[in-house]
Amino acid sequence: MKPFDEILEPVILGQNRGFYFVFKPPYMDSVPIESAKNSGKRPLAAIEARADPKTAARAPGHDLVSWLAEQKPEIAPLPSGIPSSLGLLAHRYRLELGLVSRLDNPTSGLVLFARTFDSFVAFIHAQQEDKVVKSYRLAASPAAITPSCESESVAFVPGSMPSIFLPERDFLENALQVAASTGSLDDYFLKFSVSSRFRSYGRGGARVACILPELASKTKKPLTKEVYTTELFPRGLFGQFHALELDAQIHSGFRHQIRAHLAWAGFPIIGDSVYGSSFEQVRQDRKATISERLLLESYAVRIAPHDSWPDGFYYSIYKLR
Repeated sequence: MKPFDEILEPVILGQNRGFYFVFKPPYMDSVPIESAKNSGKRPLAAIEARADPKTAARAPGHDLVSWLAEQKPEIAPLPSGIPSSLGLLAHRYRLELGLVSRLDNPTSGLVLFARTFDSFVAFIHAQQEDKVVKSYRLAASPAAITPSCESESVAFVPGSMPSIFLPERDFLENALQVAASTGSLDDYFLKFSVSSRFRSYGRGGARVACILPELASKTKKPLTKEVYTTELFPRGLFGQFHALELDAQIHSGFRHQIRAHLAWAGFPIIGDSVYGSSFEQVRQDRKATISERLLLESYAVRIAPHDSWPDGFYYSIYKLR
């Protein structure tokens, strides 16, 4: 599998003793809408009706969890004797069939489902212990920035403090220039990172603003307690376009984290209708076609060695170049 292959249907890629590895296509929800809005609600028919094939056949299956319930009716069995302290985790495990790695609707790529409740709990503990690293491939293009940065331009994430993160913008501009002139970044650039706290805003809190940790005291708006970091690794020029291909890595993730961080740095991900990239802007210097989808794909997960997995493990849907 290559980055951004046009795969329009979900696929079970493989499994190990603890997990199913599943590919989620772009523009498919990870979980049922009922689950996304309120984890206390009952799951969709495709999940509830696993014991009744006649009912399951009529289930909608427009999300990955419901689709997997149809493919694997035996998935996510709950063991007996679960302690009350794990009751909420058991409910989530059953409701979402062991899902441990959600993706935004337009984001494609690797999603993990725990095959047992023990694996589900162990993965959550590994995340809490900062042992899990998720890798993404993306393509981003420089956005026009107004001198004042006061308007809601493509590079401006409303409500962010500061309004745009110029040091990271300069780094990405330099990487793009080197990639365009040399065709390679291996000898020039290592990783860098963008860190922020987040504030939800907009209708239903659907969007997020980035708040520099040292500026958190300057706002009275509710913020995340945790500081979230996106590590970025420039890989080279993206195809025939005036755009940069990068890898992103996160340990713990917040809604729209990578998308907001790239837009905040003035390089929104291509195809991001929420944070403002423009296909026409990418095309303007190159006579080429580009698939109009969000160019953000989860491709690998690594769990460092620890108590639950003494040897750790790594799984990728394609090889790094």
